[in-house]
Amino acid sequence: QDGELFNASANRGWLGTKAEYTDFEIELEYKFGAKGNSGIFLRAWPEGEISGGAFVEIQLIDDDAYKTTGRNCTAN
Repeated sequence: QDGELFNASANRGWLGTKAEYTDFEIELEYKFGAKGNSGIFLRAWPEGEISGGAFVEIQLIDDDAYKTTGRNCTAN
């Protein structure tokens, strides 16, 4: 909507592409409200668990609200 991707439902879910890529660069801007917790899964497959536990994830989280440290931070 208005050039942005977002999940308008209360349900978890994720967006993907049907194309397959070998090498790529990703650049993005994101925003979420207080206690936001999201991420970007890399090298994911459609049949994978919705939690993304089997994928590589770039974490996007409200570091202050969750008191994240080290590898779990967005700011790191």
